[in-house]
Amino acid sequence: MYHLNKLHQQNLSKITSLIREIIFQTQDELNELVNQCVQKIKRDNDQIKPLVAALCWELLSTYFMTSSGEKIYFRKLLLTAVKSDYIENTTFSSDAWSKERAEKSMVLIGILYNNKIIDEKIMSHILNDFKKKIEYKEDSPQEYFEIVEKSIHLLSCLTASVILTEETVKIFGDLDEFLEKQMEIYEDKKCISKKIRLVCKHTIEELKKKK
Repeated sequence: MYHLNKLHQQNLSKITSLIREIIFQTQDELNELVNQCVQKIKRDNDQIKPLVAALCWELLSTYFMTSSGEKIYFRKLLLTAVKSDYIENTTFSSDAWSKERAEKSMVLIGILYNNKIIDEKIMSHILNDFKKKIEYKEDSPQEYFEIVEKSIHLLSCLTASVILTEETVKIFGDLDEFLEKQMEIYEDKKCISKKIRLVCKHTIEELKKKK
């Protein structure tokens, strides 16, 4: 459906034009296109992911007209889907939580950010959310530190997916310094695993390289 399975570098413009010609009769139809784009970025190889994101960028102004004359834009539906996906995959207490699905969610955010679909404001909110989840809190139960470990891992997936430009470096700001301070505490307290501490140190090194 929507020709997405045929997408490659040479026919991006053609498929964009074909989809733009579609008159969406219901919001569900446009939501289905959003869902297919999201799943394709999560599922396909590293060569296809940016192409799907580029297609999404071209379709941001595509809309469905409701019976009352309201325009429901592809962009709004896409960002709503991404937000819902992010919340689901960072609700670590959920029995349905899966490390593999959560990693794919971070890649999705990174790819869409690289293509300027997710803006600086949204990315800043995500980074601040991770900071709160990672920050050491005295006398916390072990369950809290399990969330810290998962958050560090997902943050490393996200930063690895993002192409760090000058603009991005500003958004990431003092993230490396924040993580360093936290790691000093966690190295001392030993309340998270050595493996995760090493993951965090690698993330810090990668962030510093890009400055």
